[in-house]
Amino acid sequence: MLTGLSQLNLEITSFCDKSTLCFMCGHQDPKVFPKLKFGHMDFGLLSNIVDQLPKGIIVTLHRDGDPLAFPRLEQALDKLQDFIVSIVTHGEALGRRAKEIIGKATTVTVSVIPNDPDRDIQLKAIREFMELKGDDLPQLQLKFVGEIKDPQAYFDLGL
Repeated sequence: MLTGLSQLNLEITSFCDKSTLCFMCGHQDPKVFPKLKFGHMDFGLLSNIVDQLPKGIIVTLHRDGDPLAFPRLEQALDKLQDFIVSIVTHGEALGRRAKEIIGKATTVTVSVIPNDPDRDIQLKAIREFMELKGDDLPQLQLKFVGEIKDPQAYFDLGL
């Protein structure tokens, strides 16, 4: 049993499926991380980890990949039902994966980066997710990573 934890970050995938990779991230850049092996966490390993966690802690899905790129995301969230689950994502897949996430995560944080060439894709996905989720969890929030020159479209979302 992994006792004494209040929070655990789980990297369930090292893949990022953002249309244009973030300029500042480097996680997907072989020049920055030449030995990074791309893949998804084995679901058996995920289950073994979760089974050892004290109920009620914060489990954050984020690190070198985007958790929405994990093919078994809905099953992972089902496995994490006894925890406070936070997802950090670029958000482009939110609309497509909404039904797997709604009511199963506590928060979803969408990272907004300066001069993102995929801004319109991100905004459309956020709007679609918000419409589908209504007042249900997860709480949706934005994380501005750097100075956003024209943030009004994000402010207009009411987040």
